[in-house]
Amino acid sequence: MSNFRYRGRSGRGDLITGKLEAETVDVVAARLLNLGITPLQIEPDSAMDTSIHDFLRRVGVGRPRSSDLLLFSRQMYAITKSGLPLLRGLRGLAQATHNAVLRDALLDVLQGLESGRDLGASLSRHPQIFPPLFLSMVRVGEATGTLDNAFLRLCEYLALDADVQDRVKSALRYPFIVVIMIGLAVGVITVFVIPNFAPLFKILGNDIPWPTRVIMGTSDLVLKHGVALVVGTVLTIAGVRRYVKTDAGRYRWDGFKLKIPVLGELLR
Repeated sequence: MSNFRYRGRSGRGDLITGKLEAETVDVVAARLLNLGITPLQIEPDSAMDTSIHDFLRRVGVGRPRSSDLLLFSRQMYAITKSGLPLLRGLRGLAQATHNAVLRDALLDVLQGLESGRDLGASLSRHPQIFPPLFLSMVRVGEATGTLDNAFLRLCEYLALDADVQDRVKSALRYPFIVVIMIGLAVGVITVFVIPNFAPLFKILGNDIPWPTRVIMGTSDLVLKHGVALVVGTVLTIAGVRRYVKTDAGRYRWDGFKLKIPVLGELLR
């Protein structure tokens, strides 16, 4: 199986680009035609382009936002409520969506459905896009024959979640900007201002107050070991994020967040 990049036109004439995994170019063309996409260009995806593309996907570049999932849930509710065949509805969504990551995921979901998987199993192949709650709701809807109701509940939940996120972002925007500006000011003072006053402070000898000594020591540490500090900070953040992705790490991290004053109650 190889990766192929394609460019094509939907039935409405919209330009669609993406990537598919298949054995040959003919298989890619046939699959696109089945989806109602007229292929314009199909070419192999080089190994370097694939590695860069996969790396960008892993770090979250282009990942669908909550608004994209909300729109997708509303469209799926309309499809399941109206009785439209699921494959036909998903083909239409794959053509209409403007997010490349979501479009590729829907094309893979279509392939899974055509190969005999159910919708929940097909969606679960993309956990970076569809969260566990989303997948669980879909599985329950399939098992009980109420898939339309499941997508309706997902619409309500995602709309409420988006509203809460907007409120939190609005409340934290000003404090965040203030903290960033303070950090920049401290960085400029530490790197550029304090070193210019260092000779004057050394003349004073032991008469320097301890807060000034701390500032001078911090400035010397940053100037001498700045690269090591940056690398150490990046590695620490990467290690913490990797740990948080484990079951034990996520449990402890969520428990810590719930204990934060004010913010913990909002998260709960």
